[in-house]
Amino acid sequence: MDGIQQALDTTCTRTRDMDRKNPLLLERGRGATFTDAEGRSYVDFTSCTGAAPLGMGHPRIVDAVTRHLADGGGILPGTMSRIRVDLALRLLDLFPHSERVAFMRTGSCATSAAVRLARAATGKNTVLTSGYHGWHDWQLQYQGDARQHAYDPRVHHFGYDADQLLALCREYADDLAAVVVSPEHDVMPTGHLEELISITHGFGGVAVLDEVMTGFRVGPGGLTARLDPRPDITVLSKGLANGTALSAVLLGPRVAGAHEATDLGNTYLRETTPFVVALESIDLLAEETARVHRTTASLGAGLNEVFSATGYPACAAWDDGILHLVFATGDLAGGFYRTMLDAGLFLGSGGTVLPGAGVTDDHVALAVRTARTLAEGTAATGHASPFETPDDALWQPFADFCADAFRATPSVADLWWTAKVAAQVKPAREKGALR
Repeated sequence: MDGIQQALDTTCTRTRDMDRKNPLLLERGRGATFTDAEGRSYVDFTSCTGAAPLGMGHPRIVDAVTRHLADGGGILPGTMSRIRVDLALRLLDLFPHSERVAFMRTGSCATSAAVRLARAATGKNTVLTSGYHGWHDWQLQYQGDARQHAYDPRVHHFGYDADQLLALCREYADDLAAVVVSPEHDVMPTGHLEELISITHGFGGVAVLDEVMTGFRVGPGGLTARLDPRPDITVLSKGLANGTALSAVLLGPRVAGAHEATDLGNTYLRETTPFVVALESIDLLAEETARVHRTTASLGAGLNEVFSATGYPACAAWDDGILHLVFATGDLAGGFYRTMLDAGLFLGSGGTVLPGAGVTDDHVALAVRTARTLAEGTAATGHASPFETPDDALWQPFADFCADAFRATPSVADLWWTAKVAAQVKPAREKGALR
């Protein structure tokens, strides 16, 4: 049977991957480069959806894992291993607001554990949330369909809207357990995030910051270390152990004792390999993060210059190694990602671009050149009308993108655009490229 057809017929990832997100049957990877089953090579601009910011098969990580498997066996009969304690202490040092660490396997597991811990700490049940936090039952409200099996009626989404959060906090004041937020750092101002935490604390709720994406991408201590006030619980995963399955729930003083009030048992936390990878990854990220940030900024600025110079209705927004792409139409977005893939550049398909340590200046230059060829060709055929100003062409697509990608309300999209995104689009216009 053909390999791709077999993948379609025998796995449960057809809809999300081969039919929709990544139409490739993958074979192997090293650094930022991977190959498919046909032997074609590609550059990964997504860090494996953020999980591996250091790239695939990093030699220092491979060496550390090999030594550990030979010397330590990779798994032990109990969960309290020395390597686990070492990692816990390292995380508490990086995130000094925290007092305890609960380890899990995935980001979805960790956010679910955070919700349970918040409910245990408060004795209450209502959870208010913005952003994506995983696939578990309590998060089905994010999909917006209350008919789904196991939908939790005690969870309510407020679309990052401070007014909606305030109204919901008042409505559920007697039963408010937690407010859980995923920061969309490249488009969301820090002050907006701090406002949501302040409202939460004002009503006695546990503030949970889902830093699965941002925790080890923005820098030591994640966004948590930059905030005032800080969250009560911080959730970490992507980048923590560079592609191996490990996540962490960091508990601040208000909720540190909640761990004793509930069971978070997990058989495979006896596996010690992810802890080894995490300790090695933290050291490596300290060396690589600044360069990843520069690479991301170079890519974003280069793409915005192309888009503005050609009148191609799209824009990039970025900050601290995270970049989102917004297109005026779905057809333009699809054509852009297909063109990039044909050129051997994998940027995903949903607008989120997360360059890793293996992405080079040459890779960025190739992506910008490919975008320019596409944009100039599209303009020549009249398929994309040049826009008069960024606001005219991109405000509504940006609002639609925020609603689709983050479930953010229009007023929130307006705040984000005005406070952060427009400043990255306008410099290209001021060079005279936009008329």
